Amino acid sequence: AAIEANGFEIRYEKPPIINTNAEMIIFDETNYDRLVPGTFEEVRKKVEEGTLAVFNFAEKMPATELLPVIIKSIETEQESNIKFDVGIFDNLNSLKITKRYIIEPKKDSTTIAKDEKSNPIIIYKKEGKGIVVYNGLANEYLENSPEYPLFWRAITRLAGKEKRENMYKTGEVIKL
Repeated sequence: AAIEANGFEIRYEKPPIINTNAEMIIFDETNYDRLVPGTFEEVRKKVEEGTLAVFNFAEKMPATELLPVIIKSIETEQESNIKFDVGIFDNLNSLKITKRYIIEPKKDSTTIAKDEKSNPIIIYKKEGKGIVVYNGLANEYLENSPEYPLFWRAITRLAGKEKRENMYKTGEVIKL
């Protein structure tokens, strides 16, 4: 609902085939072993043409060069606050994590958020006209946060995909 609230149509698909003809492709709890060979090459082509691809945290991440990070290991820790380094995420100040991957951002990647120990949590990388995001926030936590719609709005703004229909600032005059 949070992504739909930002003006995007949602279509849930399960492997082996994923339709890559979309403005945004989100991999969330995907069984990567069931994907048709060549899926990530097709996603890369679409990203280079302007699509936004997001890989959400999962117990098993895919082995693809498309990820903007190198995943080293998984770690469970005490709850840690998230600190955002990119201005469009300033409204998000109460997000937390309890499980994360030890990751290393790839060359030319940008870190959006870190935990209290300065470990990167959310990273993106430009690929042609689009971007690929690694979202290290566990979705079961994020979905239950009141900041969930704001998070997705910031991600779509980052990618230049924000849709302004029916989104107004307080006091903005609209013509009917």
